[in-house]
Amino acid sequence: MSKSLGNVIEPQQIIEGGKDLKKQPANGADTLRLWSCSVDFTNDVSIGTSSIEKSSQFIRKIRNTVKFMLGCLQSYNLDLHKNMLRHSMLEDASSLERYMLAVIAEYTAQVERYGSEFQFPKIVQLMEYFVNIQLSAFYFSICKDRLYTLSVDSPLRIATQAVLFESLRLVMFAFGPIIPHTIEEVYEFLSPELKGNHQSFFIETFAPLEKTWKILSTFKEWTWLLEIRGEFLKILDECRLESLVSGNPMETHAVISLSSIPTESNFSILVRNLNESNVLADLFLTSGVKVTFETDSETPACLRSRTLALNEFTVVVGLASASGTKCDRCWKFSDEVQPVLNLDSSDCSICPKCMENMRHMNAFA
Repeated sequence: MSKSLGNVIEPQQIIEGGKDLKKQPANGADTLRLWSCSVDFTNDVSIGTSSIEKSSQFIRKIRNTVKFMLGCLQSYNLDLHKNMLRHSMLEDASSLERYMLAVIAEYTAQVERYGSEFQFPKIVQLMEYFVNIQLSAFYFSICKDRLYTLSVDSPLRIATQAVLFESLRLVMFAFGPIIPHTIEEVYEFLSPELKGNHQSFFIETFAPLEKTWKILSTFKEWTWLLEIRGEFLKILDECRLESLVSGNPMETHAVISLSSIPTESNFSILVRNLNESNVLADLFLTSGVKVTFETDSETPACLRSRTLALNEFTVVVGLASASGTKCDRCWKFSDEVQPVLNLDSSDCSICPKCMENMRHMNAFA
């Protein structure tokens, strides 16, 4: 880019747009700030329409991610949050929420370190992965069922909100100096119970999660489990393309064989605990997960399976069609679905988990 050649882009043009807004749209100051923080200023920096558009798309992604979290936190408050962080559910090493808090604590520490070294491109790269992968592609896809189907005072739903609130705080903390206008707008939409008496995010004192949250005895086992999940999702996509299953993952079961892993190993115990609490099905986005251990003699039949190496162990992960009837409330298939009468006198088929939640909310006629 050379001023003498005239191939320059004025900052004001990026912020307010050019004469033809269709060709040169207004991207706002935050887009320019995000671009400037995402490039390596120690080398020659290039700028153009594509790089500005990429920054603009990432800001839209941040806004959509934050919008989802804000909507899920309307019934949440700081007192509830402080109590929840001391709840046994978040102290359980086999809890998904406990794993997510360990991830958030690790990301917070890295943001603090990069910020003290003024390595803003690393902060942007790190948080891009956190927003796109850890939140949107992973945790959001799992927690929606809990947020939509569990009662408001359910401990699991409140624990999910605790993770969402800490995720929101991390996003605001990391991006506050980079895209201040966007983060200030997010802060304005926080409920008074979460915002406190402060009028601006930039006079808020950020208290990161305690470093003890980073210490998780089952972190290695969770890493293995997520590798298995990733392999299962690949199998699911393959079966969809070949029309072996429909587009709805709830019509399938995941099948995991741990026959080569000792029954009393930390990994087997983690998988067993998650399966008994029905968290494993949420993790794999299916109606259920069939797990066989070292002592089991038979493995359920699969439409497709694959062997995965995990250090010195091997795991067989496969996909099978779900059995039973579809629950009209959570859309999961179960052999225990029962017909019930709603308050509007309409018939529906409900699984035991939804039955319990609906009784709690007095949703029956």
